[in-house]
Amino acid sequence: MERFDDLCEVFHEFCEECRYRYRRRGFPSAVSWIVVAIALAVRHVAWSLFMHCMKYNPWSRYNRNIRNQLQAETGLQSMIRGGTHRDIADSWKSPTACAHPASLDSKPNYLFARIPAEIRQQIVHMAFGEQILHMDLSFRYSSPTLDGSSAEMGVKTHAGLLGPLGCKSDLKTLVGNREKKCWIWYGCVCHRFSPNATPLSLGRRSNRPVRPRCDPDADKCLFGWAKCDEWPGEWPVKCRIGIMGWLLTCKLAYVEGIHVLYRTNTIHIASPALLRSLQHLLPPRRLSDLTSLELVWDPRTLRLGSFFASNETSKRNDEERPLFPSLQYLRIQVSFMDYEDNTADCCTHLIPPIGYKAGLARSLRDQVFPEMDALLERAVRPTAEVTLSCPDWPWYDVIEARLVEEQGRDRTKPQQADIGGLKCWMETPKSAPDVSDGDVESAQGNGGPRQGYWIHAPMRMVKFEYDGVYDWDRHRQYGLGDAECRPCQQVDT
Repeated sequence: MERFDDLCEVFHEFCEECRYRYRRRGFPSAVSWIVVAIALAVRHVAWSLFMHCMKYNPWSRYNRNIRNQLQAETGLQSMIRGGTHRDIADSWKSPTACAHPASLDSKPNYLFARIPAEIRQQIVHMAFGEQILHMDLSFRYSSPTLDGSSAEMGVKTHAGLLGPLGCKSDLKTLVGNREKKCWIWYGCVCHRFSPNATPLSLGRRSNRPVRPRCDPDADKCLFGWAKCDEWPGEWPVKCRIGIMGWLLTCKLAYVEGIHVLYRTNTIHIASPALLRSLQHLLPPRRLSDLTSLELVWDPRTLRLGSFFASNETSKRNDEERPLFPSLQYLRIQVSFMDYEDNTADCCTHLIPPIGYKAGLARSLRDQVFPEMDALLERAVRPTAEVTLSCPDWPWYDVIEARLVEEQGRDRTKPQQADIGGLKCWMETPKSAPDVSDGDVESAQGNGGPRQGYWIHAPMRMVKFEYDGVYDWDRHRQYGLGDAECRPCQQVDT
């Protein structure tokens, strides 16, 4: 019993010693933690007050960005209001006027009068036709260009561009610190393809065999990076369109040149301003002349439903003709989205890879495809061949599986695309239940509503291997030969 009392006394002394040490050491630690918490709270309040005050500081970065945005929007609206919808060639009778130069000029041009119209048109077509042309409108600084002397030093960028259009790095020191941003038009010839690439109609080219950086979303011509060295001609003149001098020669040269420029070329557009307001910046006649468009859609900057759909366009009568009545080819390339960890797909608002493919088909059906159908209804005629190029393989994989399940393989028509890659046919909701092969191959019907459009996957992203097993049945359905298709197999040029 005495031993038990001794143990209790020792335990009591031990507890008292622990309490004493805790008070001596723990209390200062607790005080320090309280001080740190108060300091963090004060810092947060001070930072909030600072950011709040910065909104009222006219020289702050926040207000500078706001002013730049307002200036850009005001400038664009001013261009739209001041833009004329009457083309200089509207008063001339074309194409009959092209055959009679005297009807255009009070003083006939003897050079044009002595050359037959057919030969003149062939000359202009060979000089300015059958190309992919960049059309850009952006709110930026003016971009300095390299001159011919730079070629002697081995510096040859596309069209002589010194870095990306309007890049801010080191640009203000080159053009002057006083220069302000403004809306600037720019155009050039696209040199992302090698001249050995298979040519298609209206300047388009096939990316077969697969070559890197040849898809529309990978185009870097406006960054100064292209395959200009492989193209014949003198640099940097060969990278520029060079038609302005011809258009300003005389009225007849303008009529014939502008006709070739818009009707025989593919126009590549990636500018959000043009994708939203092209119908207000070009005269209706030029919109009617467009026959082939290549659009790059970045979902982070613009919704698909905003293409050519400003306030004025939304009030259009459904019975009016489409914006591009002569368009034969329309390709919309969704920009490749480099997913980061736990970053939602900005188009479908899904987070890959967790639950990505499960909800992708539903998101595309409910969000993307309705906007696509509305765009085609107001912009192009039912006879135009439309291609929607996917940004990655899961898009195409999910869409094709759903189409085969709902439409059947015969009506889905999986096949190789002439532009390279794979494609399958997607019927629009208003299309007839029976679609003939001729209608599908030409991406059109003989009249009435649109039958559908092509879903396309560039060959660089094709992947038929699942869990280590290659799907040869699907490979043979596309007629891809004996070699396996893998995303990493690319032929560099």
